[in-house]
Amino acid sequence: MRLFIKVFKEVKLLIKVVMLVIKVTKLLINKLMIKVTKLIIKVTTLLIKEVKLLVKVVTVMIRVVTMMIRVVRIIKQLIRAISKVIMPNQCRPTKEGPPK
Repeated sequence: MRLFIKVFKEVKLLIKVVMLVIKVTKLLINKLMIKVTKLIIKVTTLLIKEVKLLVKVVTVMIRVVTMMIRVVRIIKQLIRAISKVIMPNQCRPTKEGPPK
């Protein structure tokens, strides 16, 4: 009978130890999850900043391209004006191609 009581007490202690281990692991998991969520938040804020910078770069590139298009148009007009001064008789090229 005494052996049974000793075994019962040991089993109770083992159950308590297992419960404590479970509690500790739950706490550790919670702390890890908090750290992971903080890291995820940091990464997303960095990504948002990068996206904002990319949007700014793209808008600047669009402005540059529109300015280049304007410059090309002005250069075309200058070429037409110079060609009118140099060759006044042939101010407009014919739409016909070379003779066949």
